[in-house]
Amino acid sequence: MSNQGSQPRADEHDALVAKEMTVVEHLAELRYRLLIGLASLIGGGILGWYGVGWVLEFFASTVGQLVFFNPAEALMTRVKIAVTLGIVVAAPVILSQIWLFIMPALFPHERKILVRYVPIALGLFVLGLFFGFFVVYPVALRFFLGIGQDMAGAISVADHFTFFVSMVLPPGLAFQVPVVLHVMGRLGLMNPLLLQRRRRHVIFWSVVLAAMLTPSDGISLFLLAVPLIVLFEIGLMLARRAAKERESAKPRSNGDDPPMGEMG
Repeated sequence: MSNQGSQPRADEHDALVAKEMTVVEHLAELRYRLLIGLASLIGGGILGWYGVGWVLEFFASTVGQLVFFNPAEALMTRVKIAVTLGIVVAAPVILSQIWLFIMPALFPHERKILVRYVPIALGLFVLGLFFGFFVVYPVALRFFLGIGQDMAGAISVADHFTFFVSMVLPPGLAFQVPVVLHVMGRLGLMNPLLLQRRRRHVIFWSVVLAAMLTPSDGISLFLLAVPLIVLFEIGLMLARRAAKERESAKPRSNGDDPPMGEMG
């Protein structure tokens, strides 16, 4: 039985060895993938430059007239917006090149894990961006503008773009917590029971992480910390389920075998 159980893994190893590349071939493949990714990023940045005006109009519609405080600020902010849009446009090409580069080095069962979890992780990332854009950003912006409504102020275009990114991007990263915990539980890299017993520490560090990812204010901290804690609880539940499935999938040891008198 042990020989038959190890045969698929041996076949996978033999197939991998047959595909081994030399160091020069690896470097040539890496160079080729990097060039394609760089070309897609440059092309996305050029397309993103034409979308800068729309982004600035959107900012102006939410906070009013934007200003800049030094000669280079307006240009550099436009470049940052164009690069950000370029990354979004080129992301499918860049991710596909990463996949094509690492795929030959993976066993079939490892490919199955990536094929299963990568789309879920990307979907949750996009969902987190939507949450940041439609919930965190407008609520935080309304809160801050409401505090300063009795003052006359000018909002810098560079500062507001930084504020926008700090409101939208962290939720996308926070939404990866369930996938990370589930995969770690499935691979046996984490003990869900130990993590459950230290829930208070996790909640504390979730608040610390939210404070690091957002501006130093209460409202944005609350808007990120609460979803982060909820996502941790969901991820912990999934990790416990994955750990149970992993334990049940293990072959029974010799001590668990039924007595000879009960067989047959």
